[in-house]
Amino acid sequence: MGTAATDYTPQQVIDGRYQEAMKRRDTTWFEVRKITVAFDPNFDEFAASTAYELRTRLYYRHDGGRNARGLVRATGDLATIHKIFATGTPPPSKGTPIRLNAILGRRQDARANMQWVMVIRFNNSEDITFIDGDTYEVTVDPASVAEKMMKTVIHHATLDCPNLPGDPGKRICEMVKIADRLGYPKNWNVLWYYSRENVYEYLNFHNTGDKRRLEMTKATQGKVPFDGDRGYPPTPWRVYPFRQAADECLRRHNQSGDDCQRVVHDILVHTEAEMRQSFDDIHQLRAQAGGAVGLINQTLWTRPEQNLFGSGTAFLKHLVDLLKTNDTLYSVFLTYPD
Repeated sequence: MGTAATDYTPQQVIDGRYQEAMKRRDTTWFEVRKITVAFDPNFDEFAASTAYELRTRLYYRHDGGRNARGLVRATGDLATIHKIFATGTPPPSKGTPIRLNAILGRRQDARANMQWVMVIRFNNSEDITFIDGDTYEVTVDPASVAEKMMKTVIHHATLDCPNLPGDPGKRICEMVKIADRLGYPKNWNVLWYYSRENVYEYLNFHNTGDKRRLEMTKATQGKVPFDGDRGYPPTPWRVYPFRQAADECLRRHNQSGDDCQRVVHDILVHTEAEMRQSFDDIHQLRAQAGGAVGLINQTLWTRPEQNLFGSGTAFLKHLVDLLKTNDTLYSVFLTYPD
C-alpha cells in the first residue's frame, strides 16, 4: 500500500502552522471522510495507514506523506482510539478493518490550492461500538461535535465576560447573549464581523480607488455583504469569532478546560477591540473626508453618504444597517456605544 514510512512532521510544526492561521483569522470549513484502516498493534503503523487512506484529501505525494502522518497524530484523537482498541478484550488482530470518520478542518479559500487542511479530528472513545463480532466501527456526527463545542465556548464566555471591565466587557457579554439566543448552527454561521484591515483599505479614499475596491470584493461582484477575501494579501472579509473559538477548543479537545477558557477569552476580547478600533478608523477617515468638504460635524450614523466618496458610500450605509439589525455583532455597539 505504500505506507511503510512512519516518519512524520513534528507536532510543534503542525501547531505552529495552525497558530499562524489563527493569527490571520482564517475561517474553517469541515468535511467528513469515511475511511477504513487496517488495525496494527503498532501505533506508528496504524497512523501511517490512516494518513495513507486520506492521501487524496491531503498534501501527500510531494513529501512522501510526512505532513499527512503529522496531521493525523496532532490532536491525539487517533492515539486515543488506537489505545482503546489495543487494550480491548480481546484486542482486534492485525489487519482487522477499523471504520473511521475523519473530520478535516480545511482553510476556507476561493482558490482550491489554498484550501489546505489545518486540523484533523477523529471521534472519541464514547462513539466506539462493536458490530459483526470482530469488526469495529467508529462513527461521528460532525454537526453534533460542533454544537457541543459551541456550547462549551458559550459556557466559558458567560462565566468570563462579567469580569471584563467597562463598556468593552458589556459589549462582549451582549455578544455572548446573542450567540446563546441564536443557538447552533446560527451562532456558527451568521455571527461575523468585517476584518479591520479590509475595512480600512476599502474606505481609505486617499489610497484606494474604485478599481481596487472591485478587486477586493470580486467574490460578491462588489455588492454587500462582502465575503471571500480581498485578494493580495489574501485576508478574509468575514471573521467568525465564536466559530474560531469553537474550532480552537475542538483542536484542544484532549487538553484542559482551562486552556479552552483562555482561548475563548482571548478571541472575544480581540473581537471587541478589533471592531471598536475599526470604528475609530472609520471616524478618522470620515474626518479626513469631512475636512475636505466641510462635513467635519456630520456623524457616521446619521449621514454616512456624506463621509466618503466613490463606492465606499454603499459600504458605509451597509455598516449602518448592520448596527441597526438585531442579533448581529455590530448591534452591540449601539446598545453600548463609546
